[in-house]
Amino acid sequence: MINYIVFIILGLLMLFLGGDWLVRGASRISIRIGISVMVVGLTVVAFGTSAPEFIVSLIASYNKKGDVALGNIIGSNIANIALILGVTALIRPIKIKANSVNKEIIWMLVAVVAFFITAVLGEISRIGGVIFLTLFGTFLYGCFKRKDKSLPESQKNEIKGPVLYDAFFLISGLILLVFGGKVVVKNAVYLAKMLNISELFIGIVIIALGTSLPELITGIIASIKDKQDIAVGNVVGSNIFNILWVLGVCALVWPLKLDVTILKFHMPALILFSVIAVRLVRSGHIITRLEGFFLTCAYFIYISINYIYLVK
Repeated sequence: MINYIVFIILGLLMLFLGGDWLVRGASRISIRIGISVMVVGLTVVAFGTSAPEFIVSLIASYNKKGDVALGNIIGSNIANIALILGVTALIRPIKIKANSVNKEIIWMLVAVVAFFITAVLGEISRIGGVIFLTLFGTFLYGCFKRKDKSLPESQKNEIKGPVLYDAFFLISGLILLVFGGKVVVKNAVYLAKMLNISELFIGIVIIALGTSLPELITGIIASIKDKQDIAVGNVVGSNIFNILWVLGVCALVWPLKLDVTILKFHMPALILFSVIAVRLVRSGHIITRLEGFFLTCAYFIYISINYIYLVK
């Protein structure tokens, strides 16, 4: 048990360091090329922090374990909204610029609606996977068309040193996040099994939470550094990536059948949290510490309900 705990701590240290490097590299590169920090958060950072969900779900899909893949994505997306936005706001109230991610938050809602339609049909087929990936490509195209014209030349000139320096921090941060997340998830699962916790609970809650650790750490580091654009963009972008990219690829590998429990409980929970996120982000105001507290509490209520029905 001590070995598992030591590796979990080492994994968390890798996540903290990776989050710090990722935010540093992403913010500097975005200023260099004139793309807003929000767009970098929506794309590069979101893709990197979604890597654990992608790896776990892809392996599960290949092994024909559709429930694990789907549970991981739903649980991760709920954690991204409730836990990550909540904790980030508790550290420092999140300042959301009006119209900053209005289009992208709608894309997140589109992804959830597409997911819901396939859930009602009972399966994400290979055709559904192609549709998801087509929507994902359209989303990416729209993101990179956005140029931040408000960056003054003086701000760009503040960035010193070669671009390879920033690229090193960006790529190294992504690598540390992926490996750190993998270490934490693997050892957390072993520890949970040793403590006789239900495997189903481990899959839906622990693995989903574990694969969301990169987003959580990135959000915390971004909040500490007063880079809330990256924190918000990371949450919105990761949720879009998880559904349209991860499930799209997984469905191509093997069609994903949805369990009735997912349709009756987890999908409504995902829709509810997504609507809350849309309301908060589109409001153009500050997500206060009180709102962050309620979001965090809502996440633990969701976890408690899972524990009652999946473990008890």
